[in-house]
Amino acid sequence: MNALDLEEILDREVAQLSGGELQRFAIAMVCVAKADVYMFDEPSSYLDVKQRLNAAKTIRSLIAPETYVVCVEHDLSVLDYLSDFICVLYGMPSVYGVVTFPYSVREGINIFLDGNIPSENLRFREESLTFRIADTVDDLPLDRTRRFQYPSMSKTLGSFKLSVQGGQFTDSEIIVMLGENGTGKSTLVRMLAGALKPDNEQEIPKMSVSMKPQKISPKFQGDVRSLFLKKVLLTSQLMTC
Repeated sequence: MNALDLEEILDREVAQLSGGELQRFAIAMVCVAKADVYMFDEPSSYLDVKQRLNAAKTIRSLIAPETYVVCVEHDLSVLDYLSDFICVLYGMPSVYGVVTFPYSVREGINIFLDGNIPSENLRFREESLTFRIADTVDDLPLDRTRRFQYPSMSKTLGSFKLSVQGGQFTDSEIIVMLGENGTGKSTLVRMLAGALKPDNEQEIPKMSVSMKPQKISPKFQGDVRSLFLKKVLLTSQLMTC
């Protein structure tokens, strides 16, 4: 509990936990079990930078002469810190997959980024994955004439209270909210989208909002194509009205 900062949520209902808090709780539930093999599927998902490091330290603490840990991970920085060996998986999504022999951490990461397995003379991706500095958008002709404002507001959820200072944003902008898990980022997004009412019923500006929630619980009975086309059709009808 100390390693994963769970003391403050011990009395909170599991259904009220944020995505990051629920992820840390799930990691803790695996770690407290007495087992020969521990398996983690994407343990860094939903976690902020600080908690990703705490989770990696906690998982590494499981290592003992009689234990073995298997982990699936996408974050390269966490992967570098967490791993002793790396198996690269390649193939065609939803068609087939191949697991390579274990490589050293540095070699495994470089093989994945390069898309080529030199020991087998096999290229599983046409292009290499490279990190480049993003071009600035300050010089682009953007239209920022439409401005949206939101008021100062608050929201209380059990023992948690979020206080929001009023602000504004315009078209042609990307705003990123950065903060630790459980500090209210998802709650603010839901309030701005109209999915959650602020305390005292503060007025939120009317906007057409398309939101991808943090927690995904699909309830649609049907295939991906049907749901996608249904959403496109509904959007077209709203624009026509």
